[in-house]
Amino acid sequence: MKILLALLLSVLASPALAQVYSCPDGRGGKTHQQTPCSGQSSGYVRCIKSNGESYVHQGTSCPVRRERVEQRAGMVTDVRTGQQQFMIPGGGNGMIDPRTGQRHELISPPPTQRVRDYAEPISQESACAQARVVRDRALSDFNRTINTIRAAEARYSRLCGG
Repeated sequence: MKILLALLLSVLASPALAQVYSCPDGRGGKTHQQTPCSGQSSGYVRCIKSNGESYVHQGTSCPVRRERVEQRAGMVTDVRTGQQQFMIPGGGNGMIDPRTGQRHELISPPPTQRVRDYAEPISQESACAQARVVRDRALSDFNRTINTIRAAEARYSRLCGG
């Protein structure tokens, strides 16, 4: 099931930034569609990333976010096309294109791509419950920072009103 969902997400979310909603079909199952579910206007969605992680967002769709492009050794991503091509290290921060012999400076920060996560409408109670879990995890984490705790507390207050 997870593999099928991941495959569906990668196919639909990558090229066209398509928004997919998971809606009850009235018979105990779910349907997937590109329009918001009818009769569900709680104002919250669970946004599910391609790696399975999720977060709650207020609204009817997930925001577009930037995700780092995976780099392979010896490959450089062309920022105009998004395609990776082989380059030879050219000293310093540069690479040499073996086809043309031209030296190119590498860009910083690493290249990213725009992605939109899978949206699943949820109730306000579910949004609050997930915010509570994130807050409790932040409070019990030994590697926490004050900023992590403050962000989790603020999100909990915003979603749960307390």
